[in-house]
Amino acid sequence: MRFICIAFITFNLVCKAQINNLVPNQSFENYLTCPDNHSQIILAEPWFVPTLNLISSDYFNTCNQDFVVDIPSNFTGYQLPQNGNAYSGIFCYCLDACVPNENYREYIEVKLISPLSEGKKYCMNMYVSLADSSAYAINKLGAYFSIDSVLANDNYVLPLLPQVSSDTNIIRDTSDWVLIEGNYTAIGGEQFLTIGNFNDDVNTEFVLVDSSKTGLWTYYYFDNITVYLCDDTLPEDPKEIKIPNVFTPDNDEFNDLFVIENLTEGASVQVYNRWGALIFESNSPNNFWDGRTKGGTPVPGGIYYYVVKLPDSESKKGFVELIR
Repeated sequence: MRFICIAFITFNLVCKAQINNLVPNQSFENYLTCPDNHSQIILAEPWFVPTLNLISSDYFNTCNQDFVVDIPSNFTGYQLPQNGNAYSGIFCYCLDACVPNENYREYIEVKLISPLSEGKKYCMNMYVSLADSSAYAINKLGAYFSIDSVLANDNYVLPLLPQVSSDTNIIRDTSDWVLIEGNYTAIGGEQFLTIGNFNDDVNTEFVLVDSSKTGLWTYYYFDNITVYLCDDTLPEDPKEIKIPNVFTPDNDEFNDLFVIENLTEGASVQVYNRWGALIFESNSPNNFWDGRTKGGTPVPGGIYYYVVKLPDSESKKGFVELIR
């Protein structure tokens, strides 16, 4: 039995109950070297491409300052990470610019930290976002669990039935991250996870989202992927920390402040610019950033980096976009 849910995310929820996640490098934060071009998901080890020629499937990280695979602006759109400093991206449907055009697909795959146990129910979550360059949005983005690695000789459709899928829900949001989640009861021994669109063009439902786009394709970003025993889920803190990913200090009394909700005593917040200079710092759980330096000078619009240090917990890092 599977349970499917779609949720729209407007905040990074960073203080969840501890779970034993079986997906290594779940947010693609760890890398061998900084990506500098397309088709480099293998740099986010142990993620890899399930095609023997190792082409396709992209890796984006803030460590790169080039337009191609930078964050937040890159060759296929503009998006901040759902979590951390990186994400992956793949073509899931393509009517032109892909060779071959018909049934062209890209996937990402990873070996789980440990195999799934027979009869156990596992919860699987992943966040997706449609890239700005996409003319189309599709349904049936899925995740497939397998005992052996899934490998193909080319970039055609993998004829597999994903155990977790967005099914009939067409994911068309380009500004927010959409959560796909489901439950899967293991047959036992599954130790690989493959993500993408497992349906051919005929069986993929699509909608035109922007007729002005010249590229007739569908490209999705993926981030923060988790697989864990559903029984491992602990009661969540009712005062879950919420961190906004954008604010507009223009004195219109709407979203003027960067406020982190539900911080506790002993927490601290630092905000840095892209060059690593400390812009703002607070040790008060009730403080906020108004878009000014410590000396009171307004900073320009752009991307800023925050570090939230919580007592008895690891630091949380991410982005906030300041728009003037």
